[in-house]
Amino acid sequence: MPTPNTQTSGSTGLPSLEIKLCSDDTVGGTSSQRPLGIKKAKLKKIRDDNVLKLISTMKKGHRDLLNVLQQGSTELQQNYDFKMLALQNEKKNLEIEERKIETRQQKISLAILQEENKILYMDLTTIGDPEVRDMVRKESAKILPKRNEAHDQREHDVFGNYFGDFGGLVSNLRDY
Repeated sequence: MPTPNTQTSGSTGLPSLEIKLCSDDTVGGTSSQRPLGIKKAKLKKIRDDNVLKLISTMKKGHRDLLNVLQQGSTELQQNYDFKMLALQNEKKNLEIEERKIETRQQKISLAILQEENKILYMDLTTIGDPEVRDMVRKESAKILPKRNEAHDQREHDVFGNYFGDFGGLVSNLRDY
């Protein structure tokens, strides 16, 4: 039998059962727990945000490291270029010094040649002092073999290139 608080269905007269599916049936009338699916989704979102922050931090770290490496590489290249320029400059300076030394040696050789020519072309009959005449004659005797040797060497250098080793071991020709 229906009680005064119980609702009856209009057509049958039977009492109807009212079922509440809300979670408001707890003491105090409100629930502090969320459904399980929402909590997992929130945790996943927090985890994803943390992973994105970590990836972002790592990317920034990699960019910073790449910048440092590029700066180091640039500095190394600049240092290398600077040292190469310094070495090229030093090489040019050495070449200039070598040319200066060669020029000095040529001037000295020319001065010696001029002095030797003076001695060789001296007229011994005009020298009155016999000791001086004898000294000039001895100097001429030293100069002439040296000049002949140098002259022979120059001829050999010139003609040796054209007529070197006729019938010798190098040309593999028979002896004649």
